[in-house]
Amino acid sequence: MSIQITPEQEARINELARQTGRDTTEVLGEVIDSYFEELARINATLDRRYDEIKSGQVKPISGDEVLERLQRRSGERRARG
Repeated sequence: MSIQITPEQEARINELARQTGRDTTEVLGEVIDSYFEELARINATLDRRYDEIKSGQVKPISGDEVLERLQRRSGERRARG
C-alpha cells in the first residue's frame, strides 16, 4: 500500500522520528494505530450516549440551550476575573 502525504506532513513525521530515534515507518504505524484507537473510543462514547438518551437516563438539550449555557459560563468567568 502506498499513500501520498503533503511535504508538511512528511516533515512532521521526519521530525518526530528524529526526536524519538525511531524509523519513519514505525512512527507512521504508531500514528495510524493511535488514530484507529481514538476513533474506536469516540464511537464507543457516542454509542453510550445514544443508549443513555434512548433509555431516558440523559435528557437531550437543544443547540440553542448549549450555546446559552456556554455564553453564560463564559460571562461568569470574565466577571470573576
